[in-house]
Amino acid sequence: MGCRSEVTIIIEAKEDRTFTLLRNGVVDENLRKVHGLDEPTKEEEKWAMFLGEVAVNPETELAWREICSDISEGCNGFGDTLELDKEKRRITIDFAIVKWDEAWDNINSYMALFHSVKPYEDYIDAIYLRVGEDLEDMEEKIYGDGYNLASIERSIKIN
Repeated sequence: MGCRSEVTIIIEAKEDRTFTLLRNGVVDENLRKVHGLDEPTKEEEKWAMFLGEVAVNPETELAWREICSDISEGCNGFGDTLELDKEKRRITIDFAIVKWDEAWDNINSYMALFHSVKPYEDYIDAIYLRVGEDLEDMEEKIYGDGYNLASIERSIKIN
């Protein structure tokens, strides 16, 4: 590695039966009662536990701080996206052009965030994709059903 890459990490809670009951990222308590959901579902609990853990983990601190700083599309002027969507229970990290060197602290922090999903992969899906400058230079790592979240596509564009 060391060349410029496009890197995407998506982490998303699996859909549960209360997903449609969410309004602005919060389960409507009246709808919870109507549907007999007295307690939070396992999916809700595991997502909250995951977020709580990565928020206080020193290994994920740099990545978490950047994601929570409301940096959205266009940060660094390269079309990067760092987003925590509370309503969708989804973290989207997309670096359009980055020197991805895992010897750097910030890169290690993003990878630690991605790998933090492993104990939760029954409740949370995640995918890490990296496409380098060379045609064969691609990486893909998945937890849960992460393959449903994104994919690598190479194509020819005629201008």
